[in-house]
Amino acid sequence: MAEERFKMLKVDGICFRDHDFNLFIVLGYIHPPEESHAVLKYTTEEERDSKRFLQAQGIHDYVNALNFLKSKKPHLIKVSDFYGVDLLTIPYSDVEIIYDGVEKLKKIVENPSSRIEKLCASFSEIVVENLGFKFEDMGVRGSILYGSPRPDSDIDITIFGKDKMRYFREHIDECPGITVMPPLEVERVSKFLKNISPLSMEEIVPHVAKRKTKLNIEGIPISIKCVRSEKEIEEDIPVFKTVSCKTLGPATVKGTVTDTSASLCYPVEYRIKDESPERNVEEILCLESLFAEFVEEGDTIEVKGVLQEVELDGRKRYRRIVISTVELAGKEYIKKIE
Repeated sequence: MAEERFKMLKVDGICFRDHDFNLFIVLGYIHPPEESHAVLKYTTEEERDSKRFLQAQGIHDYVNALNFLKSKKPHLIKVSDFYGVDLLTIPYSDVEIIYDGVEKLKKIVENPSSRIEKLCASFSEIVVENLGFKFEDMGVRGSILYGSPRPDSDIDITIFGKDKMRYFREHIDECPGITVMPPLEVERVSKFLKNISPLSMEEIVPHVAKRKTKLNIEGIPISIKCVRSEKEIEEDIPVFKTVSCKTLGPATVKGTVTDTSASLCYPVEYRIKDESPERNVEEILCLESLFAEFVEEGDTIEVKGVLQEVELDGRKRYRRIVISTVELAGKEYIKKIE
């Protein structure tokens, strides 16, 4: 039986190191028994030589990491039963250190030891005082959690719970001392996303502006990530004993969005009504954060990705489009159409 601490390895965004001191980040909330799907952020071939792979949690990062590890640790690359694509899959027996972002934030608030930590504590206190949050509704990520942050490092914050995140975005403008992403930052982030996707600036800019995931406190950037709470993981995780995915090949689908309730956290999920009854795609599954809340219920959309047929417990079958695959890296998209 897994130790109690390994329960954290079911939570998207949790950071951990293996015995070789490589740094991984948990990917999603559906994992095999005694293992965790993850993405490689840093690898250290020698103590003095660390290489960063994860920049924007996009498919290009995953492909680079997979290619690197194919020669180093090929046994970690497996086809996921649920997602039907190659993913890094780390056995619990390989895990050396698990970083607890909630506990780290509590320690920072109690006794900040640097300017970055003081600003992190100030931000958390402002959110608690003005939005009615509890400190345990948040955690830290990034270098402030697992390394030594530079004086100009970003402050990476996790918010647990979809409802909490939606409330945060609605009211963060009311919090004193915190600046919501200014137009120049919107443009900068949009240009970066444009370089790793086939979408136009006109399609990306409105999306970036409304997300409110990039903030600022006293000149230091703050990056916000929403993660399912433990309760939401229990509610959202599909109930099945066996699952199989059959890849049918690249496809472009048009349809209407019917449900966006699982589109805020990673992996991003949408329910749709396919305009083609014969094909009958029911779901879009996005394995990168770019497309979080990208479209709304009732929108008519076009989607390009890999078509899969999913079978649960040998009986229930449905079709879905998976975005962010090695096969179509950087060529997949969701876009609203008239």
